[in-house]
Order: sequence, then structure tokens, then C-alpha cells
Amino acid sequence: MLEAAQIVLSETSFEAAVKDIYTLCQSLTGAAARLCGPVYARWAGGAGDIFGPRGGAGCGGRGASRLRREMRDEAHPLDRPVWHNDLAHSEWARLLPAGPPGLDNVLFTPLQVGGKTVGVMGLVNKPGGFSEPEANLAAGFTEFAAIALVNMRAREAVCQKRREVRLLVNQVPAVVFKGYADWSADFFDQKVEALSGYSPEEFNTRQLKWKDLILPDDLLDGKRKFVGTWKVDKSYEWEYRIRKKDGEIRWVQDLVQVFTDSAGKLDYVNGILFDITDRKHAEARLKRTSRALKALSACNQALVHATQEKGFLTDVCEVIVREGGYPMAWVGYAQPDKMKSVVPIASAGVEAEHPEWIGLNLGRR
Repeated sequence: MLEAAQIVLSETSFEAAVKDIYTLCQSLTGAAARLCGPVYARWAGGAGDIFGPRGGAGCGGRGASRLRREMRDEAHPLDRPVWHNDLAHSEWARLLPAGPPGLDNVLFTPLQVGGKTVGVMGLVNKPGGFSEPEANLAAGFTEFAAIALVNMRAREAVCQKRREVRLLVNQVPAVVFKGYADWSADFFDQKVEALSGYSPEEFNTRQLKWKDLILPDDLLDGKRKFVGTWKVDKSYEWEYRIRKKDGEIRWVQDLVQVFTDSAGKLDYVNGILFDITDRKHAEARLKRTSRALKALSACNQALVHATQEKGFLTDVCEVIVREGGYPMAWVGYAQPDKMKSVVPIASAGVEAEHPEWIGLNLGRR
């Protein structure tokens, strides 16, 4: 039985495990080496012999196949081992092939999973016939075959779940990752290379950390915000810039869910990265356009209420600084001198108190 347990643990294929278990059972019970469809199993919507009839003595051809079906039908509903030692004088004699005898005796044991019979394992032609000890021994080996079947179903379920997750990850228009406290990360597809220029394999070396791509100012700001929020709220959103492998700057939106260990310390995060560069550029263009429209509207208001030229120009400069977001604005008149100098008339912003710093003339290039 220990050897059967080792087979179940070492074999990754259900079919291979069952064959090895059967061979071991056959040798211990003394059944014939030639066998006819020793295992019949139904699982995952399929049905059939795990390994079918072998030619030569002891197989019995088409009649043996019919006999196996009859014996299986009896073993299934009874949920117990079934054996017959005198087939020639049994009710199954009509199923035996004509000619020299091929099958003298058979033993079938049900393969059960979760209390339900899902298959049958059979032994044939034991010298002297089968008895209850051999039936019990075969039933024990069949239990190991059932464990192998459960393991196979579990592996198939895990593989199917992995395929589903991989399909979902591939369909998501974002980079899915698992990150750790040292800023190393596992990436699950090649989309990270399109975002950063670096392949998943380069991150897998652990020599390259995700923080290495983040611009220093954004990294400092993000760390400060993260420390202040992750213990309160396990989810976190962060927008920052990264420098790609080729030097290009891209904007990234980072959505993470924080997971902690039993001591409450950061264990890892699951997250999604979106490339929001186009959105950021569009927002910047919209912001500039909005500021220009506000400045134009304010200038029109200043013109309506203007009573003198210098006051109007000063108001315009102030509007440009206030609404346009510029640090300084000034207006100067060109003078009819040899230097083509420019005399400031109105100004606003950081240089407003020191217009002489401007020192421009139209002759300079």
C-alpha cells in the first residue's frame, strides 16, 4: 500500500497512476498479466477504458468487451467488489467467445469519489479463483486510484482557473501586477513592456524595482501619501510619472489593494497600472484653453470699464497673470531712438515692482 501511495504522489497523470496501481495490484493478487480493459472510468463528461484490451491469450475479444460491460453494470449500482470464478457456468457464459477458453474468472471493484461510483477496476484469470481477501486488497488499491482521480480533477480545476485568470488579464487594457514592500513586482503579461519599455523578465531579476522608474518628485509625494493612508484604507490610488527605458516620460494611474500579514505589516499589494498620458495631455490642453478663455473674458470686462490707457493695460497684465497662470506680464512701447528701446508702460507679476530689469530693446536678437 505504501508503494501505491508513492505512485499517487509522484505521478501527475491519472492514467499513468492507474496503470501503475493496477500493475501492482495484479502482481500482489496473482491475476493474469494479460488483461482486458482493467479500468473503466467516467469523469469530466467522458467515458472509456483507461487502457483497452490487449491482444493475445486471456483477452477474449468482442465477447470479453460485452462481459466487461455486464460486470461493470453489476458493480456500479451495488458499490461493492464483484467476482465470479466459474464464468463458463455462470449467467455470463453466453457472452464468452467461442473456441478455447479465455476468461476463467474476473474481479471488479468500484472506483468511488465522494460516495459515488465513477468507474470500475477489474482483474482477470487468477489461478484458483478470486476470494474475499483479494477483493478487499483490490478495493484498497482502487481507493488509491480514486485519490489519483481526485488529484487529477483538482489539477484540472487549478489549470482551468489559471487559464481564466490569464485570459482576463490579457483582456484588461491595463498592467496587472503583484507588488512587495521592497518595490519589487511580479507582472503577469507582456503589457508592462509596452508601458515601461522593460520586459517582465527584467523585473523578475529583482535588480530592477518599479520605484526606479518613478520620477523623484512624484516618488517622494507618493510615499508621503501612501504612509498616511494605507493603514486606514487598504485601497490606494496614485497618479505619477515614470521614465521609460528609452527616456520617454509617461503618466501612470496606479490602483492597488493592500494586504497585510498577521502583525499588521505590509505584506504585498495587488494592483493595476493604466497609461493615462493621453488623458493628462488632453487635460493640460483643456486647462490652457480654459485659462485663455477666462483671460479673454476678463480683458473684455476691463476694456468696457477702462477710463485711461495705462490703467487698462495694467488691468490686462493683472488678468493675464491671475487667469492665465503666467508669473509676469508687461506692456511696453517702442521708442523712436537709435537703440530702438522699449519703455514699460504697465506690468503685473513677480517683476512688476522692478520693470527696469526688463531692459529690452527692439535691436536685440
